[in-house]
Amino acid sequence: MSSRTDLTQALRFPSWKCPSCHEREVEERAARVMEQKARRRSEVSEQYPVLNGPDLGPADLTLFEAVALHALFSDPAVEDAGLTSPTDIWPKERRWAPEQLRYDFERGLLKAVPRLIKVHDDGELSDSFYLGRVSYYLMGQANELTDRHPRLLQALNRTFREGPWPVSWAGQWRDLWDELALVDAQDYLAMKLGEHHLEMNQGDGTRTALQDALSTFSLGQVFNFIYRAAKDSAAYYSVAE
Repeated sequence: MSSRTDLTQALRFPSWKCPSCHEREVEERAARVMEQKARRRSEVSEQYPVLNGPDLGPADLTLFEAVALHALFSDPAVEDAGLTSPTDIWPKERRWAPEQLRYDFERGLLKAVPRLIKVHDDGELSDSFYLGRVSYYLMGQANELTDRHPRLLQALNRTFREGPWPVSWAGQWRDLWDELALVDAQDYLAMKLGEHHLEMNQGDGTRTALQDALSTFSLGQVFNFIYRAAKDSAAYYSVAE
Protein backbone atom coordinates (compact mmCIF):
# COMPACT_ATOMS: atom_id res chain seq x y z
CA MET A 1 0.00 0.00 0.00
CA SER A 2 1.42 3.35 -0.95
CA SER A 3 -1.15 5.64 0.63
CA ARG A 4 -4.04 5.87 3.09
CA THR A 5 -6.40 5.95 0.08
CA ASP A 6 -5.11 2.55 -1.08
CA LEU A 7 -5.64 1.17 2.43
CA THR A 8 -9.16 2.57 2.62
CA GLN A 9 -10.07 1.04 -0.75
CA ALA A 10 -8.60 -2.31 0.25
CA LEU A 11 -10.66 -2.40 3.42
CA ARG A 12 -13.84 -1.27 1.69
CA PHE A 13 -13.47 -3.63 -1.29
CA PRO A 14 -11.91 -6.95 -0.29
CA SER A 15 -11.37 -7.89 -3.95
CA TRP A 16 -9.51 -4.69 -4.73
CA LYS A 17 -5.88 -5.11 -5.76
CA CYS A 18 -3.17 -2.55 -5.90
CA PRO A 19 -1.99 -1.63 -9.41
CA SER A 20 1.40 -3.31 -8.96
CA CYS A 21 -0.25 -6.57 -7.85
CA HIS A 22 -2.62 -6.50 -10.79
CA GLU A 23 0.22 -5.81 -13.22
CA ARG A 24 2.24 -8.69 -11.79
CA GLU A 25 -0.73 -11.06 -12.19
CA VAL A 26 -1.19 -9.99 -15.81
CA GLU A 27 2.49 -10.65 -16.53
CA GLU A 28 2.37 -14.05 -14.83
CA ARG A 29 -0.76 -15.01 -16.79
CA ALA A 30 0.88 -13.97 -20.07
CA ALA A 31 3.98 -15.99 -19.18
CA ARG A 32 1.86 -19.08 -18.51
CA VAL A 33 0.09 -18.67 -21.85
CA MET A 34 3.41 -18.37 -23.67
CA GLU A 35 4.72 -21.44 -21.87
CA GLN A 36 1.63 -23.44 -22.83
CA LYS A 37 1.97 -22.37 -26.47
CA ALA A 38 5.65 -23.31 -26.50
CA ARG A 39 4.85 -26.71 -24.99
CA ARG A 40 2.14 -27.23 -27.58
CA ARG A 41 4.51 -26.32 -30.43
CA SER A 42 7.04 -28.79 -29.06
CA GLU A 43 4.42 -31.56 -28.87
CA VAL A 44 3.23 -30.85 -32.41
CA SER A 45 6.79 -30.82 -33.75
CA GLU A 46 7.52 -34.13 -32.06
CA GLN A 47 4.31 -35.79 -33.31
CA TYR A 48 4.37 -34.17 -36.74
CA PRO A 49 7.97 -33.34 -37.70
CA VAL A 50 8.17 -31.18 -40.80
CA LEU A 51 9.28 -33.34 -43.71
CA ASN A 52 11.10 -32.28 -46.84
CA GLY A 53 10.36 -33.46 -50.34
CA PRO A 54 11.11 -32.46 -53.92
CA ASP A 55 10.07 -28.97 -54.92
CA LEU A 56 6.86 -29.13 -56.89
CA GLY A 57 6.22 -27.52 -60.24
CA PRO A 58 3.18 -27.45 -62.56
CA ALA A 59 4.53 -30.35 -64.63
CA ASP A 60 4.66 -32.54 -61.50
CA LEU A 61 0.93 -32.11 -60.85
CA THR A 62 -2.30 -33.25 -62.40
CA LEU A 63 -4.69 -30.49 -63.38
CA PHE A 64 -6.86 -31.27 -60.36
CA GLU A 65 -3.85 -31.12 -58.03
CA ALA A 66 -2.70 -27.82 -59.53
CA VAL A 67 -6.11 -26.16 -59.15
CA ALA A 68 -6.69 -27.58 -55.65
CA LEU A 69 -3.28 -26.60 -54.28
CA HIS A 70 -3.62 -23.14 -55.79
CA ALA A 71 -6.96 -22.68 -54.03
CA LEU A 72 -5.73 -23.98 -50.66
CA PHE A 73 -2.46 -22.09 -50.51
CA SER A 74 -3.77 -18.82 -51.97
CA ASP A 75 -5.69 -18.32 -48.73
CA PRO A 76 -4.25 -15.18 -47.05
CA ALA A 77 -3.97 -17.06 -43.74
CA VAL A 78 -1.20 -19.22 -45.23
CA GLU A 79 1.19 -16.27 -45.56
CA ASP A 80 1.99 -16.04 -41.85
CA ALA A 81 2.60 -19.70 -41.02
CA GLY A 82 2.82 -21.55 -44.32
CA LEU A 83 -0.10 -23.71 -43.15
CA THR A 84 -3.59 -23.99 -44.56
CA SER A 85 -6.59 -23.16 -42.42
CA PRO A 86 -8.77 -26.19 -41.62
CA THR A 87 -11.26 -26.32 -44.48
CA ASP A 88 -14.23 -26.62 -42.11
CA ILE A 89 -13.68 -23.06 -40.89
CA TRP A 90 -13.51 -21.45 -44.33
CA PRO A 91 -16.47 -19.08 -44.81
CA LYS A 92 -19.43 -20.79 -46.44
CA GLU A 93 -19.52 -18.14 -49.14
CA ARG A 94 -15.83 -18.77 -49.94
CA ARG A 95 -15.23 -22.49 -49.72
CA TRP A 96 -11.99 -23.77 -51.22
CA ALA A 97 -14.00 -26.35 -53.18
CA PRO A 98 -17.71 -27.10 -53.79
CA GLU A 99 -19.37 -28.36 -50.62
CA GLN A 100 -20.31 -31.71 -52.15
CA LEU A 101 -16.76 -32.37 -53.32
CA ARG A 102 -14.43 -30.77 -50.80
CA TYR A 103 -13.85 -33.83 -48.60
CA ASP A 104 -13.27 -36.03 -51.66
CA PHE A 105 -10.89 -33.43 -53.05
CA GLU A 106 -9.06 -33.13 -49.72
CA ARG A 107 -8.73 -36.91 -49.51
CA GLY A 108 -7.44 -36.99 -53.08
CA LEU A 109 -4.68 -34.51 -52.28
CA LEU A 110 -3.62 -36.48 -49.21
CA LYS A 111 -3.38 -39.72 -51.18
CA ALA A 112 -1.54 -38.21 -54.14
CA VAL A 113 1.73 -39.84 -55.16
CA PRO A 114 4.27 -38.37 -54.69
CA ARG A 115 2.94 -36.84 -51.48
CA LEU A 116 1.96 -33.21 -52.02
CA ILE A 117 0.78 -32.09 -48.59
CA LYS A 118 1.25 -33.30 -45.04
CA VAL A 119 -0.86 -32.95 -41.91
CA HIS A 120 0.68 -30.54 -39.44
CA ASP A 121 -1.71 -30.61 -36.49
CA ASP A 122 -4.85 -32.65 -35.88
CA GLY A 123 -5.72 -30.99 -32.57
CA GLU A 124 -5.48 -34.28 -30.68
CA LEU A 125 -1.90 -35.35 -31.48
CA SER A 126 -3.08 -38.76 -32.61
CA ASP A 127 -2.50 -40.88 -35.69
CA SER A 128 -6.07 -40.39 -36.90
CA PHE A 129 -7.81 -37.15 -37.81
CA TYR A 130 -10.95 -35.74 -39.36
CA LEU A 131 -10.86 -34.22 -42.80
CA GLY A 132 -11.65 -30.53 -42.63
CA ARG A 133 -10.24 -30.10 -39.12
CA VAL A 134 -6.50 -30.17 -39.77
CA SER A 135 -3.87 -27.85 -41.21
CA TYR A 136 -1.57 -28.89 -44.03
CA TYR A 137 1.81 -27.75 -45.27
CA LEU A 138 3.24 -28.09 -48.76
CA MET A 139 6.03 -30.56 -49.39
CA GLY A 140 9.27 -28.99 -50.62
CA GLN A 141 12.95 -28.36 -49.90
CA ALA A 142 12.73 -25.09 -47.93
CA ASN A 143 13.13 -25.39 -44.16
CA GLU A 144 10.71 -22.53 -43.54
CA LEU A 145 7.15 -23.49 -44.46
CA THR A 146 6.41 -19.90 -45.49
CA ASP A 147 9.05 -20.25 -48.23
CA ARG A 148 7.48 -23.28 -49.89
CA HIS A 149 4.14 -22.22 -51.33
CA PRO A 150 5.09 -18.85 -52.94
CA ARG A 151 7.30 -20.51 -55.56
CA LEU A 152 4.61 -22.99 -56.54
CA LEU A 153 1.88 -20.34 -56.62
CA GLN A 154 3.98 -18.08 -58.82
CA ALA A 155 4.70 -20.94 -61.24
CA LEU A 156 1.03 -21.94 -61.34
CA ASN A 157 -0.08 -18.36 -61.94
CA ARG A 158 2.28 -18.07 -64.90
CA THR A 159 1.11 -21.39 -66.30
CA PHE A 160 -2.60 -20.67 -65.85
CA ARG A 161 -2.35 -17.20 -67.39
CA GLU A 162 0.37 -17.48 -69.99
CA GLY A 163 0.85 -21.20 -70.63
CA PRO A 164 1.90 -23.49 -71.97
CA TRP A 165 -0.02 -26.12 -70.04
CA PRO A 166 1.72 -29.43 -69.36
CA VAL A 167 0.77 -31.90 -72.08
CA SER A 168 -0.94 -34.20 -69.57
CA TRP A 169 -3.43 -31.48 -68.58
CA ALA A 170 -4.95 -31.42 -72.06
CA GLY A 171 -6.64 -34.76 -71.46
CA GLN A 172 -7.69 -33.97 -67.89
CA TRP A 173 -9.57 -30.71 -68.03
CA ARG A 174 -12.82 -32.12 -69.40
CA ASP A 175 -13.48 -34.59 -66.57
CA LEU A 176 -12.64 -31.98 -63.93
CA TRP A 177 -14.83 -29.38 -65.62
CA ASP A 178 -17.74 -31.81 -65.96
CA GLU A 179 -17.52 -32.70 -62.27
CA LEU A 180 -17.46 -29.07 -61.15
CA ALA A 181 -20.18 -27.98 -63.58
CA LEU A 182 -22.52 -30.76 -62.42
CA VAL A 183 -22.13 -29.76 -58.78
CA ASP A 184 -22.73 -26.10 -59.67
CA ALA A 185 -25.91 -27.07 -61.52
CA GLN A 186 -27.13 -29.17 -58.58
CA ASP A 187 -26.44 -26.34 -56.13
CA TYR A 188 -28.21 -23.83 -58.38
CA LEU A 189 -31.23 -26.12 -58.70
CA ALA A 190 -31.45 -26.49 -54.91
CA MET A 191 -31.11 -22.72 -54.46
CA LYS A 192 -33.83 -21.79 -56.99
CA LEU A 193 -36.24 -24.37 -55.60
CA GLY A 194 -35.58 -23.06 -52.10
CA GLU A 195 -36.36 -19.52 -53.20
CA HIS A 196 -39.83 -20.74 -54.22
CA HIS A 197 -40.22 -22.86 -51.06
CA LEU A 198 -40.13 -26.07 -53.10
CA GLU A 199 -38.33 -29.22 -52.02
CA MET A 200 -36.75 -31.95 -54.10
CA ASN A 201 -34.48 -34.89 -53.35
CA GLN A 202 -31.87 -34.91 -56.09
CA GLY A 203 -31.32 -38.57 -56.88
CA ASP A 204 -29.63 -40.42 -59.72
CA GLY A 205 -32.37 -39.37 -62.17
CA THR A 206 -31.78 -35.67 -61.50
CA ARG A 207 -28.03 -36.14 -61.74
CA THR A 208 -28.34 -37.96 -65.07
CA ALA A 209 -30.70 -35.33 -66.47
CA LEU A 210 -28.29 -32.53 -65.54
CA GLN A 211 -25.34 -34.45 -67.00
CA ASP A 212 -27.22 -34.92 -70.26
CA ALA A 213 -28.09 -31.22 -70.38
CA LEU A 214 -24.48 -30.18 -69.67
CA SER A 215 -23.20 -32.45 -72.43
CA THR A 216 -25.15 -30.36 -74.94
CA PHE A 217 -25.53 -26.92 -73.38
CA SER A 218 -23.25 -24.56 -71.48
CA LEU A 219 -23.52 -24.19 -67.72
CA GLY A 220 -25.06 -20.74 -68.19
CA GLN A 221 -27.75 -22.17 -70.47
CA VAL A 222 -28.51 -24.93 -67.97
CA PHE A 223 -28.84 -22.29 -65.25
CA ASN A 224 -31.40 -20.55 -67.45
CA PHE A 225 -33.37 -23.79 -67.92
CA ILE A 226 -33.36 -24.36 -64.14
CA TYR A 227 -34.46 -20.78 -63.47
CA ARG A 228 -37.44 -21.06 -65.82
CA ALA A 229 -38.40 -24.56 -64.66
CA ALA A 230 -38.35 -23.53 -61.00
CA LYS A 231 -40.40 -20.43 -61.77
CA ASP A 232 -42.96 -22.41 -63.79
CA SER A 233 -43.19 -25.07 -61.08
CA ALA A 234 -43.84 -22.44 -58.43
CA ALA A 235 -46.54 -20.89 -60.59
CA TYR A 236 -48.15 -24.30 -61.18
CA TYR A 237 -48.29 -25.14 -57.48
CA SER A 238 -49.65 -21.69 -56.71
CA VAL A 239 -52.53 -22.19 -59.15
CA ALA A 240 -53.15 -25.76 -57.94
CA GLU A 241 -53.57 -24.55 -54.38
